[in-house]
Amino acid sequence: AWRRPATPIALTLTEGGAAKALTLDANTPAVRAVSQATGAVTIANTSNEPAIALVDTRYESSEPGAKAKSQSNGFAISRTLARIAKDAPPEKLEAGADGAVHVKIGDVIEETIDVVNPQDRTHVAIALPLAAGFEPLNPNLATAPAEAQPSSPPTLTPTWTSFGDDRVFYAYDQLPKGNYRFTYRVRAQVAGSFTQPAGLVETMYQKGLQGFSAGAQVVVTR
Repeated sequence: AWRRPATPIALTLTEGGAAKALTLDANTPAVRAVSQATGAVTIANTSNEPAIALVDTRYESSEPGAKAKSQSNGFAISRTLARIAKDAPPEKLEAGADGAVHVKIGDVIEETIDVVNPQDRTHVAIALPLAAGFEPLNPNLATAPAEAQPSSPPTLTPTWTSFGDDRVFYAYDQLPKGNYRFTYRVRAQVAGSFTQPAGLVETMYQKGLQGFSAGAQVVVTR
């Protein structure tokens, strides 16, 4: 059980060769420190009382998001795009010689997401950021056009779904072991060159179990 420390607990935070003293006591039972050091950061407890350290590490890649490579650590996820035309089969879109996927304003694009979950999980989130030139087509709206309806429903109905301006999001209270597929549609709405960031699948309350898809560059022309 957690309790306020009865006597002060002296800690030393060292980063980049510089030491900083921190103290936990009855009036300050928790202390937060933010470090931007790129090297090792150490915490030393010089008292006789135990202390718990929660370390949350975040970083931003120096490369553009379009060049992000897929990663798998407990999950695997991939994303593919296809152009949808009336009375024609879907046309799978691949990156051209310039490394970008090319579409035109007004094109309806169906995205397919495949997720591999190697064991039963709880509280799983799947976040799919969209290229800024795309407008999501939410098939659940009463005013949604016919082309908003994707070719297939999710393999397993999500506990919660959100169609935002910049991403599509699915959440599961329970996600059994298996392979899952999601499809939804967007419309190319704004001309320009845009980054489609990596998609992410992760457990919400268990750090480190996650998978990333590769990023992509999307060019929308008139």
